[in-house]
Amino acid sequence: MIAPTANAAASAINIQPGWQAQLDLNFRHAAGRSRMFRGPSSGPLYVQKPFYPEGELVHVYLLHPPGGVAGGDQLSINIDVAGQASALLTTPAANKFYRSAGLMACVTNTLSVSGTGSLEWLPQENLFFRDCAVQLTTRLRLAKGARFICWDLNCFGRPASGDYFSKGLVHSATMVYRAGTTPEEDQPILFERNCWQAGSELMAAAWGLSGKGVIGTLYATPVDDDQLAFLRRTLTTATSGGAEFALTLVDGLLIARIITDSSIQARQQLVDVWQSLRPLVLGRPAESPRIWNT
Repeated sequence: MIAPTANAAASAINIQPGWQAQLDLNFRHAAGRSRMFRGPSSGPLYVQKPFYPEGELVHVYLLHPPGGVAGGDQLSINIDVAGQASALLTTPAANKFYRSAGLMACVTNTLSVSGTGSLEWLPQENLFFRDCAVQLTTRLRLAKGARFICWDLNCFGRPASGDYFSKGLVHSATMVYRAGTTPEEDQPILFERNCWQAGSELMAAAWGLSGKGVIGTLYATPVDDDQLAFLRRTLTTATSGGAEFALTLVDGLLIARIITDSSIQARQQLVDVWQSLRPLVLGRPAESPRIWNT
């Protein structure tokens, strides 16, 4: 279990908690299209009005009006997609994690897809400022037959602005389950836990980030061996500037990962993978959300 503070000394600092926010969204197929229904919500997490640039598939933009996440903030996003419904969610800008005076910032995403539903979870990059203290948790619960593509893009520091990630701590956890009859019967497909601490061996070693400052990961299911081979043949991989890119298949779950020093390069590689995968996984041509072009 992660303590709510960045370190033992910080736990004695008397700091008021920051923003507490929760957003619950449910998607159901009704009257010829996928429709969004809001559940219990509180704090500064909102969505723009859903729209339909691709027919029945609903596009939704998640908004966090404060513009960034600071120590003590606790954000919880819960997404549930029913069978036959299809949704794409993204954000209008990078998710910024500011310096902390001691308290941990916590963001928890719980994503569930039932039946033959489909979900694309494609937020823009996470930008971690020096001295941040962050806990990121994403839990995916996928029914048999569910279709899913998601990514996360983590950028440590802002070297172009002289803000290097010389101090800071980011705990990240991604958990993917095949849904059982009840949550207690869920079967794990993948657990990934990392402690990205400035100056640590994980940040510097060849088996970690190799001294790079950006890591992007895309997950997608269902994908089979033939589709993996097709992607390996057809994808143009980013290799400039010492970037590393790999594709792996685990129990029908594709994992695409890039490590680089360029957030632009990493983002473009993830977009390229998404564009190639979308027709295979969702049976849809790739049509980028308009907000990505603004």
